[in-house]
Amino acid sequence: MTPHLDSISGGGDGGGDEGIKSETLKAMYIRVKRNKVTYFVQCDPTETTLEIKQKLQGLIDQTSNNQRLTLVSTNEVLDDSKTLADQKVENDAIVGLSIRKDDNEFEEVCIARVEDYTPFS
Repeated sequence: MTPHLDSISGGGDGGGDEGIKSETLKAMYIRVKRNKVTYFVQCDPTETTLEIKQKLQGLIDQTSNNQRLTLVSTNEVLDDSKTLADQKVENDAIVGLSIRKDDNEFEEVCIARVEDYTPFS
């Protein structure tokens, strides 16, 4: 199940620049990975990391405060209050998902690679 983006459609009273700005925004996808699972999340650059975590919450049954997202290309932990654009998260970016463990620490980012799989014969 892929969450759908509804924040592009505008909002506001239609009388200001809001409609114009929202029409020029491009929907994008990010690949959120944890172990052998990949979630393709539709979003836009103005969404915050917290909003992405809230989309994931329904898919992974973990509250947003028990999730940590890391931009794999830079190994930077994404800040909940900043937008994806502010943190240089681009279309088709790979984001690692970590879950808080019982000891209140986050697990290491673990993403299985294709080479790690045994081919079927």
